[in-house]
Amino acid sequence: MQPTQIRLDKGAVFESLWRQEASFSVADIEVLVGHYDWPDCVETELLPDRHHISLSLSPRPYHTQGCLGGETGSRFFRDAGDLIFFPANVPFYGRSSGGVQRLLMCNFGTNRIRRFKSGDDHWDNQQLNNALDLRDEGLRSTLLRIAEETLNPGFAGDVLLETLMDTLTIDLLRYLHRAEDTVDSARGGLASWQMRRIRERVESEIEMPPSVVELANLCSISTRHVMRGFKQSTGSTLHAYVEQVRLTRAKRLLLDTDQCIKTIAGQLGFAQTSSFSAAFRRVLGISPSTFRARQRC
Repeated sequence: MQPTQIRLDKGAVFESLWRQEASFSVADIEVLVGHYDWPDCVETELLPDRHHISLSLSPRPYHTQGCLGGETGSRFFRDAGDLIFFPANVPFYGRSSGGVQRLLMCNFGTNRIRRFKSGDDHWDNQQLNNALDLRDEGLRSTLLRIAEETLNPGFAGDVLLETLMDTLTIDLLRYLHRAEDTVDSARGGLASWQMRRIRERVESEIEMPPSVVELANLCSISTRHVMRGFKQSTGSTLHAYVEQVRLTRAKRLLLDTDQCIKTIAGQLGFAQTSSFSAAFRRVLGISPSTFRARQRC
């Protein structure tokens, strides 16, 4: 199915798809509660001119993925969580299976973060990666309180909303700079987020396997460090892990599809069928065609 493509250059809602329940505005803050009715198989592109944080009040559509920043051809999509932060002037690219989604959305000016963070316009790769899936109960609790005040405003609601937004901003910056984003120097291995990022890239369906340089860039460390840290964390070399994942995918394609060997080799990133056959034989001792024939028999 050809995906429906939706592009928006500012922080407003996609009005034709948005059904609003309530809103609340004070100072540089705008809060919206409502739902989207996304078309099946949708791709979105957003460039907000203000900071934006979104909490899904219902499950996100199946297979929701996103990417913050990145040039065409180098975008790394990952699963998006229920709570996402969209920094101002950073492009967001999303894709999902579509469906109805209820949301709380908070838009706020850049000065609110600039008070606490120098270099407000700069977000490193790890911070952008963390922003796609904010797993913090404090942030979630504050946003649910904001949603309740928006749906059922009470006495001095504007003062309360500004106070909650200050709390949210500080907790957000603390989360994006928390200690888990540093390398576990005590063990000499990689941090959990670095291991997760390597696995997501290596086990993706992208044809070309990642280079050590690409994986090091994803982890914001040197190639020497990523190789040494991976070995320390897993007991296996990074090269062996990449080849193991590629071999597992090769066996699945050989057994579950009727694609020819040449097509499978191309999907796995081999320039020549002979290179694929040699690599397969080196590990299993038989050719891909022999493996397929024996397993099917």
